[in-house]
Amino acid sequence: MSELSARYQEILLDHGQHPRHFGELKNPTHAAFGSNPLCEDDIKIYLILTGQAIKAIQFTGSGCHLCIASASLLTEHLQNKTVLEAQDCFAAFLQLLENNVTSETSALGKLTLFKHIHHLPLKVKCATLPWQLLKVALIKEPQEENSYVRMV
Repeated sequence: MSELSARYQEILLDHGQHPRHFGELKNPTHAAFGSNPLCEDDIKIYLILTGQAIKAIQFTGSGCHLCIASASLLTEHLQNKTVLEAQDCFAAFLQLLENNVTSETSALGKLTLFKHIHHLPLKVKCATLPWQLLKVALIKEPQEENSYVRMV
């Protein structure tokens, strides 16, 4: 196993077993929840936006290690970013997973570890579920009912 592959597995395993920013966020301004029935992923993303800044972001739920690690790394990476930065990161992350394009690697930081799964379509769905929820949560008006996303 290469050093990069071992490091990739180590970080993803750590985030899957010990997720960061896990827990319900009290009084979120935005939230969305969804599932991926193929892998039994069930995630909810909570945000507190102040103007165009993400002041707090957390998640709850259960699922495979890859989905939980993705949600954990997402929340870690986007803490205190702007909505525009989050949207740009979402687009770059999607390009990375769907097309293995890494043009914005500096903006993605540790998230580039997911490039190794671009050839596994079912695992791509696990990794993108939290990001799809983020996208839905960000386009909603504050205090609207939560939106549900189902990955199939």
